[in-house]
Amino acid sequence: MIIIPPDKTQDRYTTTTLNDQDVPHESQSLPGPPPAIPKRPNQRNRKRRIRIAACAVVLISLVVVFHSVKYVVHPEMIRHKTKKLFHRPHKPHFNPYTLQTIEKKFLTVPNNESAIAASRKYAGVPHLAGSERDLETARMFLDHFQSELGIAKPEDEPLFDAGSRQSQRAIRGTTTVPRRISKPIAWIDTYYPVLNTGLERKVEILGDDGDVEWSADLEEDQDFADPDAAQYHDAIPAWHGLSKDGDVTGPIIYVKYGRKRDFDSLQESGVDFKGTIALVRYGGVFRGLKVKAAQEAGCIGILIYSDPHDDGAVTVENGYEAWPHGPARNPSSVQRGSVQFISSYPGDPTTPGYPSYKNATRIESTSIPSIPSLPISWNTAKRLLSELGDDLKSKSRIRLLNKVDDKVTPIYNTMAIIPGIVSEQAVIVGNHRDGTHSLL
Repeated sequence: MIIIPPDKTQDRYTTTTLNDQDVPHESQSLPGPPPAIPKRPNQRNRKRRIRIAACAVVLISLVVVFHSVKYVVHPEMIRHKTKKLFHRPHKPHFNPYTLQTIEKKFLTVPNNESAIAASRKYAGVPHLAGSERDLETARMFLDHFQSELGIAKPEDEPLFDAGSRQSQRAIRGTTTVPRRISKPIAWIDTYYPVLNTGLERKVEILGDDGDVEWSADLEEDQDFADPDAAQYHDAIPAWHGLSKDGDVTGPIIYVKYGRKRDFDSLQESGVDFKGTIALVRYGGVFRGLKVKAAQEAGCIGILIYSDPHDDGAVTVENGYEAWPHGPARNPSSVQRGSVQFISSYPGDPTTPGYPSYKNATRIESTSIPSIPSLPISWNTAKRLLSELGDDLKSKSRIRLLNKVDDKVTPIYNTMAIIPGIVSEQAVIVGNHRDGTHSLL
């Protein structure tokens, strides 16, 4: 018996056994395998794949159309996406030990000595808003910024009108993308608000015949124990910023702190404020609200004084000496300041909601008083309080004169910018530099 390998077309796992007589001759060929039956494609799977592909195409088309419409309506989103892709912000890595060192250094500035030195340098002389001295101190601060921040001084002084091309370029230059300003800069902006200045002031007690029986000294005492204060004791008049010009005469009536509830309480008890001058003390509410409550109650004027009883235990009555010889309030001292109705809106009363540029459109103000007012000292208030009767109203008539000069006045805002690591954001730090600013 001979074992022969199978034909390549046969099953590789089968063999064939033949007898000697069954061995074919060389001229004969072995029979091949039966023909394979052709496989028919699965029609159901094919249709399913076609449907899935069609749905995918439709969904992709809808997504493309949606995003195309969104970017047409909001083109800034393209810039935002592009910025995220190509302008990855730098994330600084801070060492906490370095931060602690910086904080300790920061807390040492200012110290007591530097604070006193700065006060004497920048506030040693009067620098009323809009005055020549105001511009001088603005230039002093500009020089300070330039020196401390390493800013080269330009050939032309950087003194601009607020809102001008130069001013706007400086302000916006550090917050634009790409950033136009990468180094610290400093300049002075000039604004043009409506301010007023006291010209003439009088508080007098009149007799029955109209003659002046007593006239108040409205200036602070001159004491050379404080040489700086003594030198300029009458340089800036004792008046209220943005107060009403007027000359009124009538009885005075004491209304505690001049709060609305103080006026309401007296009105409920039968007090008529019409034609009277309110005498109130500082404290409780902002001085402008005292004037507002007085005019709404029917008063024709208001006097506001500083009462030492609000100073706690540190008073002359308790044995303390008055300034400059001791810590107690000097009885001739006067508190100046604005009487604008800042609860209505602050800033320039003729440009509410927008800056006081040189060419600004101005309106008739509704945030300033319609009755005159004056700040007075405790010495003056004591004399007026002695005129009050049992009903808190004086029998004598009091004259209040307040003449002011209202006009558009240039003021100066010294600005400095230090570019940070986040160009789209800004931290604003500031304080008013001019003295007795009538808008504050």
